Amino acid sequence: MFRIFRSRVLSFPRPDFAEDFPDGFILVSDKGEIVDFGKWDKTKEIKYQQIIRQNNVIDFTDYVILPAFIDMHLHLPQFHLRGHYGVSLLDWLKEYIIPAENNLTTSEKNESFIKAFYQEMWRSGTTTALIFSSNSMKFTDQAFQVAKKLGFRTILGKVLSDNKYSSIKIPIESTEKSIRESIQLYEKWNGYDNLLYYAFSPRFGPATTEKLLKEVGEFCSKNSVYIHTHLAETIGEINLVKKLFPKYKTYTELYYKTGILTPKTIVAHAIHLKESEYKLLAKTHTKIAHCPSSNFFLHSGLANTQKMEDYGIEMGLGSDVGAGPSFSLFTIMRDAYYVRSTPPAQAFYYATLGAAKALGLDDRIGSFANGKDADFVVVKYPYWCTKDVSRTRLLSQLMFRGDDHLTIETYTRGRRVYQKTL
Repeated sequence: MFRIFRSRVLSFPRPDFAEDFPDGFILVSDKGEIVDFGKWDKTKEIKYQQIIRQNNVIDFTDYVILPAFIDMHLHLPQFHLRGHYGVSLLDWLKEYIIPAENNLTTSEKNESFIKAFYQEMWRSGTTTALIFSSNSMKFTDQAFQVAKKLGFRTILGKVLSDNKYSSIKIPIESTEKSIRESIQLYEKWNGYDNLLYYAFSPRFGPATTEKLLKEVGEFCSKNSVYIHTHLAETIGEINLVKKLFPKYKTYTELYYKTGILTPKTIVAHAIHLKESEYKLLAKTHTKIAHCPSSNFFLHSGLANTQKMEDYGIEMGLGSDVGAGPSFSLFTIMRDAYYVRSTPPAQAFYYATLGAAKALGLDDRIGSFANGKDADFVVVKYPYWCTKDVSRTRLLSQLMFRGDDHLTIETYTRGRRVYQKTL
């Protein structure tokens, strides 16, 4: 059954440009793929008259359709810990995060917890996310099972930590167990239905050994697998790396020489970097998840996104829930502007197609194009915005005044997964 969605349609094919079809449409096939989109006119009305006669037209002409958002970095076990005050990243981890991860044991409670996590993203217009799980194989497997049941698109990984780096009581495993369980999860879930993918996920440098990083790098390079980790989020973290790995000149060099910087590696934050580190990230085609909201929350610092762009490093936006207090990519875009006056069209690009390109999924999601999955979000106009508002002003109002309350419906592969209760 083909369906036509009539609405104002916006898409972001380039960082400096937004497509705007005030009287627009998207034609979706019964497979959930985009068949046609753009400006609705008399020609389209004649061409698709049979679909119209069958009443397969969904009227969103009072709303705006955007490509669904893509969250480049967040933590499933931290879902319920948003807004918990912490003096610094390491204090926050010690006080709240690690104890919470250690308590993820009851599978019955976990299922509803995980389901609520995915549904919260749908409520915010996000249909794809790169996610840190806990260090539990069982919990991570359950997270995949729930994503499969719901149809949520995710790149997910069990946290790897085989090194006790401080007094924080983080779960420590042997290198062999960490790698073995990760490979088992990868073999079970990676590539399932082109919706579920596995990411090897070392927590961060101080929580790992060189042996673990090297084995991750070797396996992932050989099999073209995602790697997801943190890099240079705080000065305290960098000082720990210097203490634990004194033979490396920089934090990024540790990752580079152990082989975990690859075209399928995504590092979150990358705030406190030297010139040589940007060069290594560019050389290895490593991607960056820019997380301005959580960086503000923990006072970690301001990422130099201009430098990243200058070096041609691909990036996307991450909510970093739970240090990030909001799932809404509108909020993250707004905070990205406060970091470096990012223009609205560029911010939307990094929340959609830019993130899709960074994840290597731009052939399926991130923008409206024939043959892509129909992943989109329907939002209402912000208050005091009328339907004839200019594209520039609309994007500005969405970015600076938008949040999850604007979401009317969310679709993934043409299937409605969220509807606002009025």
